[in-house]
Amino acid sequence: MLRQLETGGGIRDTDDNSGEDTTVVTQVMSDGSVLTTVYEGNRIVSQNKTHAAHPEENPTILSTQVEKSGKIGTDETEKLASAETAALMLNMLQSR
Repeated sequence: MLRQLETGGGIRDTDDNSGEDTTVVTQVMSDGSVLTTVYEGNRIVSQNKTHAAHPEENPTILSTQVEKSGKIGTDETEKLASAETAALMLNMLQSR
């Protein structure tokens, strides 16, 4: 796997398929750090935060990106779009 990353081959599926959808949430914080959380179903399987360029005691979320694997039904797509719109509106209000 490391060799694939070094050569730009990317990561291949390791055939560890638990049958649950994987969701990756990436949040850019006001201090310049990035928080990435990986979920399988409702369970957090990985979380990583980069160092802050300008450390703050309570950084706010500037943007949120959600990537979901698997098939998404129409109802789920509408809920996801609605949640993303709400998050963007909240971020705009908090930045004023």
